[in-house]
Order: sequence, then structure tokens, then C-alpha cells
Amino acid sequence: TAAGGQQLPELYPLENPESAMREAIVFVDMEEWSNKVEGMLILRRIVTYHADLLLQSSRFHSIVSAVTREVKNLRSVVARGAIACLGDFFTLLGRIMEQDLDTTVKTLLQKCGESNAFIREDIIKTLGEVVQNVSPSKSMLAFIAGGVSHRNVNIRKLAAQFFCTSLELYGPAKLLHSPRDLVEKSLNTVAQLVSDATPEPRYHGRKCLSLLYTQPDFDKYYNKFLSDKLKSRMKEAIEFIKNKGVGELPSESSKHQAGSRHSTGGSIRVSNFGTPATSHRRDRKASDAPHKLEISHTTPKQQRRRHNSTQNHFVGHDPLSPALLERLRAPEWNERFEAVSQLEDIVDDNPKGMAPYAVKIMDALGPRLTDRNSKVNLHALQAFSNIIPLLGNSLVPAMTTVVESLVPNLASRNATIHNLSVTILDLMTQCIEPHHLVPPLASSAQHANTRVQPIMINKLAEIAEIIHSQRPQLVQRQIFPVMWSVLSSKSLAVNEMHSAALLLVHTLYTTFGSTFLDSAIHLSPQHRENLQDLLEYLGLN
Repeated sequence: TAAGGQQLPELYPLENPESAMREAIVFVDMEEWSNKVEGMLILRRIVTYHADLLLQSSRFHSIVSAVTREVKNLRSVVARGAIACLGDFFTLLGRIMEQDLDTTVKTLLQKCGESNAFIREDIIKTLGEVVQNVSPSKSMLAFIAGGVSHRNVNIRKLAAQFFCTSLELYGPAKLLHSPRDLVEKSLNTVAQLVSDATPEPRYHGRKCLSLLYTQPDFDKYYNKFLSDKLKSRMKEAIEFIKNKGVGELPSESSKHQAGSRHSTGGSIRVSNFGTPATSHRRDRKASDAPHKLEISHTTPKQQRRRHNSTQNHFVGHDPLSPALLERLRAPEWNERFEAVSQLEDIVDDNPKGMAPYAVKIMDALGPRLTDRNSKVNLHALQAFSNIIPLLGNSLVPAMTTVVESLVPNLASRNATIHNLSVTILDLMTQCIEPHHLVPPLASSAQHANTRVQPIMINKLAEIAEIIHSQRPQLVQRQIFPVMWSVLSSKSLAVNEMHSAALLLVHTLYTTFGSTFLDSAIHLSPQHRENLQDLLEYLGLN
């Protein structure tokens, strides 16, 4: 291992792999995050150069399980290390990993539902290695079990995407001549996807269906395995494909924009191993090959602290000193940028100790979330995404301010800022008791612009699904009025708003039934007709 923080260009063999593997197993199970990171780096070197040793170990599956558990780690550097390590395992060990396939796929999908955009990118890369290196039939079943029916829209999107990729690799003709369990589950999954309330899963469902419905035996299995309701939805989707084709993946252009990383202007770059980093944090040149790995005992955050150590940031040892607060309001953008970094470090060093200061922290960070300088704006959003899991429910008193700060970012035409804001909203739902989010989200869903409203409505539908049994009155008092507002909206016919309305109607009807319908009695005839149209579209009437 390199000493003194030396940057090594790539993974390399171990001199004593047997001893190193024993050390790695111990390191991964230790509490200290840096030990976990080191342990997983060793495992990546072992699987790359000494795979036989790993496979011969009686602890092989317990090692895979230990790495998989670390995907859930709240420290992004640990989680991303685990994700990268699993990617190497699937790439280099292939079908040997099938014994752990269901667990690893489910864990990766669940992490995608709660994490920021950078971790999602890592997960997508690793899942890509999964589908390319295991049996497509088994990966199809893993994605069916792991997420195509999940209430979290990000999990459903990703599960649908890789289920579709697996089906393409397996082949539609081969699928229809497979064991009954696989055929039945796959056809029901496709029928479910083509009628999903979210555009991306619908697209992937149509793509799968376009491969299947032209097969000679399709009608036989279509009639055998699908309910009448699902047959009807499948038939509608087939007519759509015949008339309009599969279509294009929704928001593909914005995804390409979000995926474009530049080396200037402080824009976000992502290392192969772990931490999201901005250009001031890293010495790596933009021309470095993307497949290379930096290995160092010194993390980017430690490097930043070392860089800042000559500055008098901790006057009087007050972590939120007047000097720091002043720097957060400084006229120079780079001063504000560095102050955001310092604030993030303070919280990361002692999250429990900083929890009582959550409101003061957000009062200081909040204006930077909408900073006039896009570099500071983006940096503050990334810092906040790292702070959320650390402070959790301590942020509740500041929720109204936080949501108000997110609204202009969600409306941003800058794809990176917009996508990161969506990620933050998802992360808040996972790390903060979701009922606390309902009032500010409900307010934004009714009063924000048409670009933001569907996002808020989708999130409220997700929360209503989670809390309806414990807090039915909160849903009726706060989320029902959002539904009535949507029914009266002139933008109801817009694709994004219509999809959001479908999702909210589906959630409220399936969880409240007649109570939901009875509450609509006060609506105008036109608005009740709009509600009836949505219910009929979903086949709920």
C-alpha cells in the first residue's frame, strides 16, 4: 500500500494475498470507515489478481455478504467502495456470483432509491456488470423481485431498465419457451410496466412488449398467464406500439446533459471508487483515463482539511463561529465555496454534537442553496445531500426553509442542479420521518410552477403510501387538497402533470377507497369528471 498519501494509478497485485485477505475481512467489519475502505480496496485487488484464492476460501459468500451490507453505509465513500467492489466481483467472477444475485440486486436497487445522483451512477455501472455477466434469466427474476413493483419511483425505473436489458440478452423467443415460472412472472411484469404511472417504466415495458408480441407463441401465453385487466392494458400498449412505435426514453436529453462532466467551473466529477468531488478538492487532471483508480490513505476531505489548515477557521473553537458565518456571506464566490466545504466538514466530524445546531446550520447554508453563483449553488446542494443522512430528523424544524430553497433548484434548466435537487428530495424522504415533509411539500405542490408541481405530487404520493395507516388524518388534511387542486389545474393534460395525477389518484384510491371518493363530493361537476377520467384510465372504476 502506498505511504504518505501517494497516488497509485491502478489496482496492482499483492505480495502476500493470503495474509491480505484475512486483513481485509477484519477491516470490512470494523467500525472505522477508513478501515472499511481499505478492506474493500484489498478485496478488489484480490479479485483482480488472486481470484482463485478468494473462490477457494470457505468464507467467500460471507465476504460477499459483508461487502453488500456496506452498500447501505451512510458514508458515501464506504457505500461507493462497496458498490465498486461488487462491480468487480460480478465482472471477474461472473456466474459464480449468482448465489448472491437476489440479495445484491435488491440492496443496490434500494440504495439507488435513497441516494444521491453520484451513487446512482455507480450503481448503474455495477448493475450493468451484473446483467452482462450472469444468466439473463436469473437477472430478470432478480430485478422482478428486487424492484419493478417498488413504490419508490427511482427503484422502479432502474429495475425496469435492467429487466428490459436482461430480456433483450435472453431473447424473446427463448423466454416464451422457458419454465412456466419465468414466463408467467415476466409477462405479468411487462403488463405491469406498460401501465405504470411513471413514463420511464412505461417506456421499458413497451420496449419489452415490442420484442414479445410478434413471437408466434405470444398469444398462447398472453391468454394463459394474464388476468383480464392486464390483458386489456397489454392490448392497449400493443396498439400504441403499432401506431406510434416504442417511443423515446423520457428526458433522455436531460440525462445526457446531466452526464456531461467538465473539468472547469467547479462542476462535479465522480471518482471510480467513491467520493463525489469538485475540481478544487482533487488534484487529478481531467485528462486522466476514467478507468484508473486513485488509491490513497488520505481521503479527498482530509486533503481539503489539510489545504485549509493554515487558515484561522476555528476562532475560539466555536464550530459555527461568527467568522465562518461571515465567510458564508462573503462577496467573493470562492470564499463562500470554501466556507460551505468547512461547514460540511464540521457536521461530518461530529454529527451527533451538531444535531442541536441543525436550524442554525440551515440558516447559514440555506442562502447558498440558491446562491447566485452556479458553482456555489451546486456545491452547497452536494454538501447538503451529504449532511441530510448525518442530521436526519434534527432538520425537521428547518423543513419549510429547506423545501422553499429546493423549489427554484427543481425548476432550474441546469440539468445537474435539477437532478441533484430531485436526489435531495428523495434522500430527505429516506432520512427524515416522512410525515414531517408533508406540509411544506403540499404547499409547494399547489403553489410552485408547473415544472416543480409534478415532482412534489409524485413525492406526496410516495409518502401517502408510507404513512396512510399511521397518519390518515394528515393525508386527508394535507394531501387530499393537493389532489383537488390538481383536478382544477389547467396543466392537468400536460404529460408530467397527468402522470403525477395518475400516481396520486392511484395511491389515494387504493389506500382510502370510499373515504377518498366521498371527500370529492364537494368538487364541481367538471372536477369530478376529471377525477372519473383518471380512475377509468387506471382501470379503478
